[in-house]
Amino acid sequence: MLAGLVAGVALWSAVQIINSHARASYAEADFVLGAQATHWIRSRSGAGIAQADYIALRRAGFRQVFPVVQARVSTADNAPLAIIATDLLALPAGMAGEGGDALGDAN
Repeated sequence: MLAGLVAGVALWSAVQIINSHARASYAEADFVLGAQATHWIRSRSGAGIAQADYIALRRAGFRQVFPVVQARVSTADNAPLAIIATDLLALPAGMAGEGGDALGDAN
């Protein structure tokens, strides 16, 4: 009986730790991918903005601007798959370790 109680408490504790880590990971991913962003720059056509426009914004001093690319594709068995990517080197300082500047003109 005691062994069952100990095993149950150990499993419950493990699940709590895993859930806590998962919540923290999701919150960090939301932060890095701009879920907390208050402004978005998008083209009216939905095709994205030109790389030259992005570079011009960065060089004009907008260090909080970073690209986020989203796509929806289908796997070989036609299951939908959402892909979200960003340039980790362009993230503002503090969002991914040290942060960085992909353009090589950091302050």
